[in-house]
Amino acid sequence: MKDVIGLQNGIEAVRHANPDLTIENCLSGGRMINEFTLLATQATWLRDLAGSGAPDARGNISVALNAMDFIFPWAALRFTINLDRIGPTDDEMLRLYCRSAMAGMWGVSADLSKITERQRSILLREIETYRLLNHLKFACLYDLQLPTDSADVAGVTFYSRRRFNAGILVYRWRRQGAFDQRVVLTKLKSWATYKVVDVDTGIQIIASGSGLITNGVNVPFGAQRQSALLFVEPAVQSQPPPQP
Repeated sequence: MKDVIGLQNGIEAVRHANPDLTIENCLSGGRMINEFTLLATQATWLRDLAGSGAPDARGNISVALNAMDFIFPWAALRFTINLDRIGPTDDEMLRLYCRSAMAGMWGVSADLSKITERQRSILLREIETYRLLNHLKFACLYDLQLPTDSADVAGVTFYSRRRFNAGILVYRWRRQGAFDQRVVLTKLKSWATYKVVDVDTGIQIIASGSGLITNGVNVPFGAQRQSALLFVEPAVQSQPPPQP
């Protein structure tokens, strides 16, 4: 405990002396993530990258989603590396790998001169959607669907503070082939009307909040689709029902 107290006192002193300093906490190095280190640092390295340096989307997804039971979504740091090891025409795997780190804080460490123009274009689009998703994280309102040995999919749904907006990340996990996945949005306002947009397909639907809470939204997974990203926003300027 002397080491723990010494570390906490040191971090506290540095934070007070340098309030604008960015401090990263590394689980593998510091061996400690608790309420204090989460509040005193801006990012948490959840696990060091494997020695092979091979792209590992499933590892990113499992580590980030399970960590978010405890760690703030804007602090759960995952990196994507060695993008050139993904096939130059495998668009779905590239999207999955980018999105595997989007549940938390996403960093890219790669030589972009080694990937094709097509891949760079996909990467830039994914960065744009990641920035849109980040606006929803700071309310700390989200539903987790954790990966398990029997799960068809894994994912997370983020909600804005006032619950008029949401972002849905869904990852193929165990199931193969084509299937439909239903995602319920538990924290929306039941009386509002929403528009749901699938970023990949461009499909839009209009649905009531009560319908999305009870029945959810259907996310189609074609045989090749590896991930899905959807945004939810008010369809009209909604007002709460009058009080009796």
